[in-house]
Amino acid sequence: MEILQFVNDEHVSSIDNIFRWGMARTIKDENIAGHSWWVVMFSYLIANEFYLGESTSKNSLLLKVMVKAQTHDLDEIFSDDVSHDVKYNEFNGEQLKESISTYTSKMLNKKFQGMDGLLEAVKHTADTEFEEVIFAIVKLADWLACIKYVVAEVSMGNKSMESKLAKCVNKLSNHIDYTAGILDSNPMIEGFDRGFLMVMKSDLVYFYNDFWKNGKYSN
Repeated sequence: MEILQFVNDEHVSSIDNIFRWGMARTIKDENIAGHSWWVVMFSYLIANEFYLGESTSKNSLLLKVMVKAQTHDLDEIFSDDVSHDVKYNEFNGEQLKESISTYTSKMLNKKFQGMDGLLEAVKHTADTEFEEVIFAIVKLADWLACIKYVVAEVSMGNKSMESKLAKCVNKLSNHIDYTAGILDSNPMIEGFDRGFLMVMKSDLVYFYNDFWKNGKYSN
């Protein structure tokens, strides 16, 4: 697939027209492209503060993190945005996620045949402990992007999204713990500031409480 085909490819272009939060009442639509932009931004900000290694390694990490962030939802050009509640339902959520992943992986491999770098970026499994940290950083950013969107909705008076905010904050808090667990169980992974995660979790609690107290976040 040539680069210029991205300009008018029906599947790739659909990323502008696939909207998130399809099962929720929203005031302002959010498409996958817009969401991905915020995930890239938050991924960069997190990785830049989280990693304290030397500059060459840091630049390499930042590039990998940002590419992963930019492509983290690319598979949805074939599956659409499936509701989180559906994907993680207790009845058959795991089987459903596996089926969707199998289908989208095959379609992505067919669509981007020969573009090994892109296919490597969109995969959902980590081959090394270091890759696992990259995945974790992007997921932290993913939840932050969700929180940013939901905060805007609630601030505009969308009370139906208040429960979504509590859920997203809880998910981010749990993922901060998960990321810390990766580092604790893999002492050979060097360069990351474990204290950053503690500060991030503390700031998250402050943000959430301050938002409900004052109706907005004030730092």
